[in-house]
Amino acid sequence: MLSVSHMYKSYGPLSVLRDLSFSVERGKVVTITGPSGSGKTTLLQILGTLDRPDQGRVVIDGTDVSTLPPTELARFRNHTIGFVFQGNQLLPEFTAWENIILPACIAFGESPVAPPAVPDEPLRPSSIEQYGAAVRWCMSLVRECGIEDCLSKYPRQLSGGQQQRAAIARALCLNPPLVLADEPTGNLDPANVDTVMRVLTSLQQKCHNTIILSTHNYALTEYADFNLQLTV
Repeated sequence: MLSVSHMYKSYGPLSVLRDLSFSVERGKVVTITGPSGSGKTTLLQILGTLDRPDQGRVVIDGTDVSTLPPTELARFRNHTIGFVFQGNQLLPEFTAWENIILPACIAFGESPVAPPAVPDEPLRPSSIEQYGAAVRWCMSLVRECGIEDCLSKYPRQLSGGQQQRAAIARALCLNPPLVLADEPTGNLDPANVDTVMRVLTSLQQKCHNTIILSTHNYALTEYADFNLQLTV
């Protein structure tokens, strides 16, 4: 599902990633650990196509991302990669629901609609080809994340755990095969760390996404199929 071959990345004289190669099968959870400055965030930015390596090749879901022109790369990123950030990056002027549905609005050129009734059927992963399907899918994610009562609230009105669960729902809005999480529990207390990780891994098992998660918290490696240790 994901293949990295001989990746190098430097910033001026500072070499961050050196001859890094690894591959990840679909449906796996991988943690990336290492001290500050070891390149965890840099690696996620490259995997998320937000940055490019100086050398090396990244293949995501069969596509060599270096071959895509900017417009196609943006569309590929929108449909293929979900992002969960340490600071959640919810837009403060939008409600929780508007934040969650935003990737679908961008993908299909639509405006946010009111959340539909909470579906009774279990979450059924599928490819999202139409805006209406994305809306129904997002409402299913909301139920799975346990934030049905938060949708009309703005990010400032939510707890840290609620904000991060909304960010997880947003990341999965289009059911992308790859989810990248950069220190997703870094700002949370221990109780919320456990809640957020249980939500994230439960959804991963149901949706069969591949998750790459960077963290300073080595306890999170227990949720992973394997850990990638970076060094300075």
